[in-house]
Amino acid sequence: MHLKLKIGFLPAALLIMLVAISFFFFATITVINQAFSKVETDNAKQDTARAVDALTNQIDNLKFKATDWASWDDTYAFVLNHNPAYIKSNLVSGALNNLGIHYMLFYNVQQQLVESKAVDPVTGQDSTIPQALLGAFMPGSKLLATGITSESKGFIALPGEQTVKFVALPILTSDSTGPYHGTLVFATVITSDDVNLISQVTHLKTAFYRLDDKSRPADVTALIGQPTTTKTAVATPSDNTIVGYQTVNDVYGHPALVARVQSPREIHQTATGAIRKFMFISVLLLVLSTVVVVIFMMLLRSRDRTIALKNEFFSIANHELRTPLTVIRNYAQLMKFKFSNTIKDPSFDHMADSIDQAGSQLIGVVNVYLDAARLESGKIPWEPKAFALAGLVTNLEPQLKATAHQKNLHVEIQVPADLPPVLADQERVRQVILNLFGNAMKFTETGGITIKAEPDQGKMHVYVTDTGRGMDEVTSRQLFQRFKQVQAKDALRGSGLGLFISKKIVEQMGGSIQVDSSALGIGTTIGFSLPLATPAGSAQPTPPSAPASNPPAAAA
Repeated sequence: MHLKLKIGFLPAALLIMLVAISFFFFATITVINQAFSKVETDNAKQDTARAVDALTNQIDNLKFKATDWASWDDTYAFVLNHNPAYIKSNLVSGALNNLGIHYMLFYNVQQQLVESKAVDPVTGQDSTIPQALLGAFMPGSKLLATGITSESKGFIALPGEQTVKFVALPILTSDSTGPYHGTLVFATVITSDDVNLISQVTHLKTAFYRLDDKSRPADVTALIGQPTTTKTAVATPSDNTIVGYQTVNDVYGHPALVARVQSPREIHQTATGAIRKFMFISVLLLVLSTVVVVIFMMLLRSRDRTIALKNEFFSIANHELRTPLTVIRNYAQLMKFKFSNTIKDPSFDHMADSIDQAGSQLIGVVNVYLDAARLESGKIPWEPKAFALAGLVTNLEPQLKATAHQKNLHVEIQVPADLPPVLADQERVRQVILNLFGNAMKFTETGGITIKAEPDQGKMHVYVTDTGRGMDEVTSRQLFQRFKQVQAKDALRGSGLGLFISKKIVEQMGGSIQVDSSALGIGTTIGFSLPLATPAGSAQPTPPSAPASNPPAAAA
């Protein structure tokens, strides 16, 4: 290429580099933001579930109290003889207040109400049993005991403002034997004291609202509406507050309450700080990259130093782009090592891992771009030697299966051990296989990936087949072009250079690569060929000129 054409192309190359770096910058910010947002949302849901569990645990405490009364010889006798002494000694307001019980109901084995006692939830004075509560335990109700092992418990939303938690146990002798003589019901109204206790125990700002409460907060109405099944929701009314919501079902399986748990957005604030630092470093890296390219453009004007300047550019780009990213990863790993035991928050480790992973992805992008540039300039290193393809694939098999296991995919290897050796660069062949396998993984959600090899007409043919989404004919023809990606919802993963690099490597080693077959919804087979090792003295592929300094890039 003429020198003037080279220099004229550089502004376009600079623009492409700036667009690419900007794209990866915003993509990384999006990934980090999504990761933090998911952790924050999951934590809010877990906090809300903890509050609901704390309310449910109060029913277990109620059962513990009721068991002492239900499995008691005096109660057993009372439902038979209606002894007034039992009522006088036990069914008094003071006894119920001490137990924290508002309603007690005694039913005989014919499911008839024998006796009841009620105290007012506010004053603690004698009161009456709500008709709605009596209606829940009418003869034939599934809530009444029918044997020595039957019991029921849960919540009942009474008309008005009362929601009660209850437990209904069979009345047995003190040694918990039968036959059972009826049902004992303990019920207590959910009060503000119960909710305050939950807030103290869970350290969460908790509130519970009835679904028919017209005075409930607007955010509860907007997010939950009128649900018919248990559901959870999360809202962020401000940068400092996150709120979790969860419906609580009654004993009949219908929503009765809505739990509202408010927490400070500590994860969001931490994420915002981390993203700002990452943005600063990324902008600095972008400026630095621009300066490197501009300097390279200026140096290229000297025709006598063109070849030397290319090598110098690769060295500068490798150092100036990789070094800051390596520093970012090291600091992320150091923060996790140094502070994970001090900061007792599992999201801290997740945030450090996300920064480390984003840095690793960008380093991979740098490697891919440098590899593509070296391939275009003929500076890619390779050493053609005879080796067994089966041995290479066998060594890769554990890594491939471990990667596929993350998506519940299976890997099948059909590479016989007795295949003739191939003449190629073993590390470059490894890179091609990993590139094709990684590309297949991206677009395969079920099934698996098969790697097959067979010799034919002096070539070794290798096929990578997946059961993924497949491609149409137009996409298949364009697949090995630079920056070409399959258009799909997750097509933003990768640089669009992996298959382009694989094609260049295979062709430089005297082989070819192509899409052998692809059908939408069925899968794709990509095949490449390598020359077989020839006897001594036969023609062999000629390797390119002197190698560059950088190792091959990973799959893009």
